[in-house]
Amino acid sequence: MFEITQDISEDYAAITSFQNNIILSQLVVMSLLFFVLRFIVKRAEGIIAKRSEERRRLEEQLHQAERLAALGEMVAGVSHEIRNPLGIIGSTAQLLHQKIEEGDHKKQLGKIIMEETSRLNSIVTDFLDFARPTTPHFSECQVHEVLEKNLEFLEVELKRREITVEKRYAENGTPIYADGALLYRAFLNIFVNAMEALDDGGAITVVTRYKDSKEDRLEVVISDTGAGISQETIAKIFDPFYTTRETGTGLGLPIVRNIIESHGGTVHIESPPKRERAQVQDRGTAIIISLPVNPVVS
Repeated sequence: MFEITQDISEDYAAITSFQNNIILSQLVVMSLLFFVLRFIVKRAEGIIAKRSEERRRLEEQLHQAERLAALGEMVAGVSHEIRNPLGIIGSTAQLLHQKIEEGDHKKQLGKIIMEETSRLNSIVTDFLDFARPTTPHFSECQVHEVLEKNLEFLEVELKRREITVEKRYAENGTPIYADGALLYRAFLNIFVNAMEALDDGGAITVVTRYKDSKEDRLEVVISDTGAGISQETIAKIFDPFYTTRETGTGLGLPIVRNIIESHGGTVHIESPPKRERAQVQDRGTAIIISLPVNPVVS
């Protein structure tokens, strides 16, 4: 009988080490694949969510366009029928008002007719502004100058209501390409709403600033220290004809949105404003408008 012995412990240790290296390598590769796949899935989810949001926005714009088209056809046919007799009533009332002597009670009646005629004409104008397509005529525009024109126009009413105005404009003052006349109308609607929210005085803050370091979008924030707006109202406030005031037409903010979106911008409401938007926390309302500095003109 022959007995041969051989020490293979080192070989066994090498094989075990090799197996461990293979298992470790597989774990590393699988971990890398897991993180890569997770990144791809995460990015895909973001793209899908963005596409879904874009689709929702386009559907909303399509529905809005359909409503505008229907309303435009109605207003186009009715506006002339209303404005023609309205103009005759207003001019006749003004003529009679001038001829009646002071102290006669009929003079007060003529004044009431003129005021109501003017109010009706304003309502018809709101319908027309909302219904007809808003086509901006782009040119270099200093937004802070447009805001200053608004505040200058409203100066007497602001003083009468004891409303203070704080202004913080962007420092560089780089002009943007926009339609100054349309922006004036949009800002005026916002200022009027802010004033009506301040029954017993208060403050309005106007801020312009660039959204990021690229300075390709300018933000305009107009906030007030009023009672604020409920979240339920905010969800409906841009719907045509929705209003919380007895004398309102519910077209002011929809007109604002049409004008801003025609510039490629966005508008949304915060109530109460975030701390950096206004001085007073937990009350008030802020309307935030974002405008492209160089909009893409189609």
